[in-house]
Amino acid sequence: MLAKLTGIVITSDGWTSVQNRPIVNVVANLPAGGYFLEAIDTSGETKDAKFISDFIVKHIKALGEDMVVGVCMDGACTAAFPLIQAEVPHVFTFICPSHTVDNFMMNICSDKPVIRMKGATAEFPWGETQFSECIRNVWEVVKFVIYHHKVLARYRALAADVDVDQRTKGGTELVKYCETRFASKLLMIIRYRNVLPILERLYIDPEFQRWLSKQPRETKEKGAETKRIVRDESNNTSVQLCISVLEPALVLLR
Repeated sequence: MLAKLTGIVITSDGWTSVQNRPIVNVVANLPAGGYFLEAIDTSGETKDAKFISDFIVKHIKALGEDMVVGVCMDGACTAAFPLIQAEVPHVFTFICPSHTVDNFMMNICSDKPVIRMKGATAEFPWGETQFSECIRNVWEVVKFVIYHHKVLARYRALAADVDVDQRTKGGTELVKYCETRFASKLLMIIRYRNVLPILERLYIDPEFQRWLSKQPRETKEKGAETKRIVRDESNNTSVQLCISVLEPALVLLR
């Protein structure tokens, strides 16, 4: 049995379901892959260290204490680590590296006056807007294209005309920013940079221009604003700088 040879690392995380219910899940991880064990609705529960510890220890014992070698959770659960180790002293508990890297990237992409780093007791002055502003600009362009079906169809038609050997890795579909996806802001602007020539063609495309001319004033204004963003060299430079700074961290997440 593989678990006897390698041991099992349990991972657990919390998220909110589409019904706005607080869910906590647990997964058993082996070299061959992850195996879902359970997800519970914690509505009305106090999700303190004791609750999290009891939930994890229950699954450790169900799998077999001698099978489990580690427990990995995000930094919000560190208070549960000593309680888990008190029950199963041989199990190594540690903070999820992906959460840590993702939080670092979110800090860099924010424009908050101060930011906090996990493990540091002090706050650090930040207030940098260059990356956050270019990300907001890219998101405006992405939203304008994907939320107007005619525009998206025309974008896809122009993308399909690009020779296969000239297409960038990952494809031509625009990537939407998503709160629940690690590094989603970075993934969005990487794809934006890769397909910028297609977007430039879109905004001078006669068919697109005819469509835009028939739209309400608000849509016309948004079209003009996003066209300005696509053509803004300073914004595109900021996009490239942001990617250059953060893409090495993306390698760690992968």
